[in-house]
Amino acid sequence: MIQSVGVGVRILALCSGEKTDESARNSIVLSFGRHKGKRLSSVSNSYLSWMVANLPGDPWADLAQQHLSDRRSPLSSHWRWIESSLAGAQSLEEARAIQARIFANLPGAAEDAQVGNLLVQAMARLGGTKDARVAFARIKIKDAASWSAMIEGYSRNGQHRKAIDLYRRLLFQAEIEPNAAIFAAALEACGSLKMPRDGISVHARIAATGQELLKALQISILEMYGRLELGVSIRESTEDLDLGVENSVLNLFARCGGMERAWYFFRGMRERDAVSWNTMLWACAHRGLDRQALGLFREMDLEGVEANLFALRWIVRACSTSLAEECQGVYEWELDQAVANSPLEQ
Repeated sequence: MIQSVGVGVRILALCSGEKTDESARNSIVLSFGRHKGKRLSSVSNSYLSWMVANLPGDPWADLAQQHLSDRRSPLSSHWRWIESSLAGAQSLEEARAIQARIFANLPGAAEDAQVGNLLVQAMARLGGTKDARVAFARIKIKDAASWSAMIEGYSRNGQHRKAIDLYRRLLFQAEIEPNAAIFAAALEACGSLKMPRDGISVHARIAATGQELLKALQISILEMYGRLELGVSIRESTEDLDLGVENSVLNLFARCGGMERAWYFFRGMRERDAVSWNTMLWACAHRGLDRQALGLFREMDLEGVEANLFALRWIVRACSTSLAEECQGVYEWELDQAVANSPLEQ
C-alpha cells in the first residue's frame, strides 16, 4: 500500500505512454482514492502538472487541475480566514463588515462560488436574506451549494414563497440537479404554504432522482404531508395526480408513516394497480396485522389483482395455527399458481 500520495505520483510518473502497466497504474490510483484526494495538497505543482498532461480523461487529472487552479487563485491563501470569520460572525453588521473587507482586499472574490456560498450562508443565518440574495446574484458560476444555501436561507427565515420561486427557477434555468438539502427546503416551504400540488411535484422529482430512500428526505416528505393534513384532501386539488406518484406516497406512508395514514391514503386513491395492492399487503403482513392482510388478499382476488411472490411470502408467514382455516384460500391460490406455471400446463 502506498502511504504517500507524493510517492504514488512519482511511481506513476515513471510509467509512460504505452509502456504503462494498467494494473500497476490502477493500484496507484486506488491508493489515491483511499485518501479521497485530500492529500494531493502535499504534491508539488510539477507532479500535478504531469498528471494533467499524461492522464487525459482521468478523474485524477481533473482533480489535479483543480488543485493547480486553486493554488494559483489569490483567494487560496485567505480561505481559512474567510471561512472562520464568516462562521464566527454574531450579527448581520459584523458579517457585512467582513464582506466589505473581503471585497476590498480580494478582487474577484464576489464572483467566486466558494466565497459567495459562505457569504450567502452567513447572511441568511443572521436573518439578512436581502444581503444573502445580493451575494447569491454576484456569484458568476453558481453550483448546487449556491442554490442550496439561498433556498435554505429563505426557508429558514420563513420566506417560503421565495424559496419555492427560487426552486422553480433552478429547475427551469440551471443545469443542476437539486440535492437533498434543496429538496428538504422546498418540501418545508410547500408544507408551510399548504401547497399540495407543488409538494407532490417535489416528491415526484425526489423519487425520479432516486433520493427517496434517504432517511432525512423521508422525514421531510412525511412532515410535509402532515402539514397538509393529508391533503385535506390532497386529491381534491390534484385531480391529475400520476398513479406512480400516488404509489410512491403510499409506499412512504406504509413504511414510515403508520398504517392509519397508509389506509386512509389507499382507500382514497381513485385508481389502484398491482403495486398499490401489494404495497398494502406487504405493510399489513410486515406489521403482524394478519387478519387485515388476509382480508386485503381476498379483496385483491375479487378485484382480479395478483399478489406478487414477495408479498405472498409475508401472507403465508402470517398464517398462524389460529388462522389456518382462513388461510386455506391462500394455499389453494398458491397451488393453482404452481399448476398454472408448471411445464405440463405450457
